[in-house]
Amino acid sequence: MAAPRPTCKRCGRCCESSTPTLHVCDLDLIKNHHIDWANLYTVRRGERVWDNIANKVRQVTGEMIKIREGDAGACIYYNHDEKACTIYRHRPAECVALFCEDTTEFFKVYGSPRLTRKDIIHEPWLERLLEEQESKCPYYKLRDLVSSIRSEGEDAVNRIIRLLRFDYEMRRLVQERLGVPECHMDLLFGRSMIETIRVFGLKVVSQSDGSFFLTVDK
Repeated sequence: MAAPRPTCKRCGRCCESSTPTLHVCDLDLIKNHHIDWANLYTVRRGERVWDNIANKVRQVTGEMIKIREGDAGACIYYNHDEKACTIYRHRPAECVALFCEDTTEFFKVYGSPRLTRKDIIHEPWLERLLEEQESKCPYYKLRDLVSSIRSEGEDAVNRIIRLLRFDYEMRRLVQERLGVPECHMDLLFGRSMIETIRVFGLKVVSQSDGSFFLTVDK
């Protein structure tokens, strides 16, 4: 007879070190409001992120939707004091499958189709805005502009600032004119490129006149 599967020791390490990526099978968790839009963010195609599986920074080839991190990178739904998940009965598929001593089931889920914004967002006006953002400020373009700073200097820097400004202004206008809550921005448009540019070793400093200044992130 096969040996019984060891039980979880509830050390909390998996919940404290990363957050799950959502898959198509998790869609009902959002539709039924078990997971709120405010607690999600989108990793856009081409974005550079830390990959816990490969243990390195990599460029994402396909869009991902993830649950937000809370304190020190832990899942926002993790209760440190109780060492427990606050949405345990309605946790995502990766969380159901993950067991640190046997990752077989986890990797089955990990390889299944991932949830994207198109699965969640069905308002035509929002879909058009997402297409406009992807057209004007895709991550592959940001990557290429950062790579060209050494050869093109100020011209490349100015084009990066225009790209970042478009992303910034789109978020501001959607909040102010369309009344979309700020807490939904990271799901709708991904994390602000003003913040994610730091993975390239750069940072944006806002000037008193509202302009942007690009500098090295020490």
